Amino acid sequence: MEIVRPSTVYSSIARVAKFYDFFAWVIGYKRSVNYFVDQLPFEENAKFNVLDAGCGTGIYTIAILKKYPRAQITALILIKG
Repeated sequence: MEIVRPSTVYSSIARVAKFYDFFAWVIGYKRSVNYFVDQLPFEENAKFNVLDAGCGTGIYTIAILKKYPRAQITALILIKG
């Protein structure tokens, strides 16, 4: 069994993240993100707080801010490098 170093995993994620949003758009994932954001029980002018832990490339963060511009979002991702 080969052990993969964390630094190898982190650098691989960073390389893939550059293309993730494009492929998410191509395969329709962003449409599903917008669908789920539309299900949030808030008025569009509501002010509320969101913790997006493990936000990745920020697809959900951006979708929430587009629909709810007064939302206060803290987005976190733990990635080295």
